[in-house]
Amino acid sequence: MRQERNGKILLIDSGSVDKSPAEWALFTHHHPDQASGAPRLAATGTRIAVPASERRFFEEAQSIWDTADSRLDHDYNCRPDLLTLRDPVPVSSALKAGDVLEWQGLKFECLETPGHTDGSLTYLVELDSKRIAFTGDLIYAPGQIRRFARVMAAPHGRVHFCGEHTARANRGMEGAMESAERVALELPEQI
Repeated sequence: MRQERNGKILLIDSGSVDKSPAEWALFTHHHPDQASGAPRLAATGTRIAVPASERRFFEEAQSIWDTADSRLDHDYNCRPDLLTLRDPVPVSSALKAGDVLEWQGLKFECLETPGHTDGSLTYLVELDSKRIAFTGDLIYAPGQIRRFARVMAAPHGRVHFCGEHTARANRGMEGAMESAERVALELPEQI
């Protein structure tokens, strides 16, 4: 997304854009399809805003890759995300839930929306009398939420989610049955 106001430019999840006179670039998460141009944008003076819980994936990208081989081979509990940037990015602002980034009369409210990545953020802003949410890859197709299984697999009050997307692995019918069994075990008094 590219927004221009008063001769200034703000980008959200600008992907490979690397030549822009943008004042700010906001990123919802650290994956290269959202942020591969961030190192070059920062080098041209663009201020970079990222989710606070993913700051290290931007600033320490090289060290994450340097340790990846060792961790993959020897750390049984490692859940690596190999969709990490290659080049480090200096971060101007690390945002978390409740933060508001003000820019040219617009207020970008931050919501933590883990799912696509553990630290994903959504930016809410009012544009032309409409409230708009920039969700990154949290919602990737009409009505579909991707990689939200860990959050959805946990009971939320009286709501229990099941279906292949809440299974340990997306395995179609087998995953759906696995998640239905999990929910049944969570609610034994109602079965």
